[in-house]
Amino acid sequence: KKDPYKGQWAVPGGFIEMDEELEDAVARELEEETGLTGVALEQLRAFGTVGRDPRGRQITVVFTGIVEGPARLCAGDDAAKARWFDIDRLPADLAFDHDRIARVAIRRLKRTKAYRRFAVAQRRD
Repeated sequence: KKDPYKGQWAVPGGFIEMDEELEDAVARELEEETGLTGVALEQLRAFGTVGRDPRGRQITVVFTGIVEGPARLCAGDDAAKARWFDIDRLPADLAFDHDRIARVAIRRLKRTKAYRRFAVAQRRD
């Protein structure tokens, strides 16, 4: 159960360090898994459905951000690949409950009319 979704696409994310502020952890994970820096991030909501992670109880605080213009993604850390997907053509089987997270985020972004693509990272094999 160490990494039950190896090789599947997932929304970039990870764990917060004990001495780290939430917003700093979000920016760090985004950079580690996609190479993106300087993105203005906004908290969307928390997801905490029991059983959403087979490794144990997890609560995820989701942030969204808008990247202006073309942005090249560069996978790193525990991401084997990182790429942009058209929001209407996301991979069908995202890891964990990330399909639900993506749907909620995209619905919010569509309300602001500030959307085109969605970044995901593929978990290392």
